[in-house]
Amino acid sequence: MFARRELTYDYALVSLELALILLAQGRTGETRTLAEEMLRIFQAQKVEREALAALQLFCNAAKREAATIELTRRVVKYLYRAQHDPKLRFAEVEKGAEVE
Repeated sequence: MFARRELTYDYALVSLELALILLAQGRTGETRTLAEEMLRIFQAQKVEREALAALQLFCNAAKREAATIELTRRVVKYLYRAQHDPKLRFAEVEKGAEVE
């Protein structure tokens, strides 16, 4: 189970890094497709609630084609940390959101 979870996080992190590139190029449709795929994999692997919520936030923004590079970077930073601390919470604040 641990190994599978690690691979799931690695997949999400690589996908989010790709999303950063796509967003920088204005390719929001491809970002949306990538986000939907990531969310399905996270849900299927039964990843911790907080990590799933952070990814859901990104995916909802991507679905509306409103995902930003800043939001994506915050989710990446959070997932790197949450990978080793499953109880870590992702705090989303309107302005200047930080990972707790």
